[in-house]
Amino acid sequence: MPVAVPWLWFAARNADGIADLVAIALPAIGVGALLAAVLMLGLRHLVLAATAASVALVSLVAIVGPRLPQRTAPPAHPITIVSDNVFRAGFKPWLPANAMIAQDADVIVSVEMGPAYWNTLARHGAETYPYAVQAGQQGIRSRWPVELLPTPDALPADRIMRASIDADGTSVIVYVVHLYNPLHETTFSEQEAMLERLITAADAETDPTIVVGDFNMSDRSAGYRTIDANMRDAMRTGWWASSTYLGTFWRPLMLRIDHLFVPDDWCTADAYTFSVPGSDHRGIGATVGPC
Repeated sequence: MPVAVPWLWFAARNADGIADLVAIALPAIGVGALLAAVLMLGLRHLVLAATAASVALVSLVAIVGPRLPQRTAPPAHPITIVSDNVFRAGFKPWLPANAMIAQDADVIVSVEMGPAYWNTLARHGAETYPYAVQAGQQGIRSRWPVELLPTPDALPADRIMRASIDADGTSVIVYVVHLYNPLHETTFSEQEAMLERLITAADAETDPTIVVGDFNMSDRSAGYRTIDANMRDAMRTGWWASSTYLGTFWRPLMLRIDHLFVPDDWCTADAYTFSVPGSDHRGIGATVGPC
């Protein structure tokens, strides 16, 4: 039956490269298929209408699936973290800096930041966040002591910063990431290989490891499924894991590319997104910690 053919997507979606590109376009494909179904129904082409409706339903399931909640018990030793890509937020640097500080988190993670933003964050947040590390365009400000650590050789030091935080007696490793964009800086297969090296590095740590930042990776991609199989997606503890990329052309494609992953045996709560003035990303935040 032609109606069943679209469901083969879930068997083929890990195919190298082209499947990830199709996955990005699924919201547009789903809407187009729904319109086609209505048109074919009006023309009484019932098989074509049912097949198009099946495509729309497959698209809906593929989009909704990785955003549904996976709730846990509240963390026993909570750590609140917020993160955002602030590349386009430097025109009035006090606005994004104040938006990040206003979240009242324990740890602020900033990705692809400029010096004006970082300096403003330092001035405005020095009292609340006295500890800080920076490597290139990635940085952390924290209520607790934080130490910059070497990035493993298998990972690009210009895109991945590694640090240790003494979170009120809980020692954790944090990888702040800004992965290469598979649409113009790398390929989907190379991005997945990078994620596998990142997972290997996180697994080798002796302390619990948090991986957070701008992954340039849709939650519909094979790369997302790779890391989600090894770590817990902390953003799936709200009622719905919202899209995070707001670029004008890309917004209709519902891209969730900013992520917060924690050890699979940790607990998470209170995930949310928030607006950061000037940024084309939404900030992400959650409470995480040992169960």
